Amino acid sequence: MSFYSDSLVYCCHPLVYICDRSNKRIAVVDIADEKQTMQISCGEDSDPYGIAISPNSSCAYVANYISKTIQKLDLTHENKLDTKKLSSSPKALAVSPCGGFLYVVFDTKPVLLVLDAHTLEEVSSISLPAPASSVTVVPNGRTAYLTLPSLDQTAAVDLQSHVVIHLLKSGSSPNHIVSASTGPNLLLQR
Repeated sequence: MSFYSDSLVYCCHPLVYICDRSNKRIAVVDIADEKQTMQISCGEDSDPYGIAISPNSSCAYVANYISKTIQKLDLTHENKLDTKKLSSSPKALAVSPCGGFLYVVFDTKPVLLVLDAHTLEEVSSISLPAPASSVTVVPNGRTAYLTLPSLDQTAAVDLQSHVVIHLLKSGSSPNHIVSASTGPNLLLQR
């Protein structure tokens, strides 16, 4: 098994979902058995750049950077359910803990786009002080954290009022952030 060196990995124990950009697919690996269990094609015009998995693990949402699309994939039947065309290239995404919302950030557009996770229709758009490179939602679903590399900060966004509530100093060019699923901790990569 070989993957593009820039592959993004999303772990949903015991499965790992890998954006295999060079082969235009999502590869699913069972880390307990150390075997690839499935691969889902994203289509010829895709460039799977980011991935998020629904809380019940039935769907994957894939950010295609070059084609400026979000795809919704059915992980049970291994097929594409829907595609949403965007005006800018999506950089990263996250699914709300309830599974109802999809949050999308762009590296050239200072906005957090909120989509209905079932229909991929736009629900709202939240202005940010700068473009973001990653997004994560805390387990209670009330706050999203977004890395803002150009400001060397991380933004905390209240998802109920749709406003930035804090800007946190994060060191030089924070790139990726994840929320610990069992507590209040955030893991930040620079």
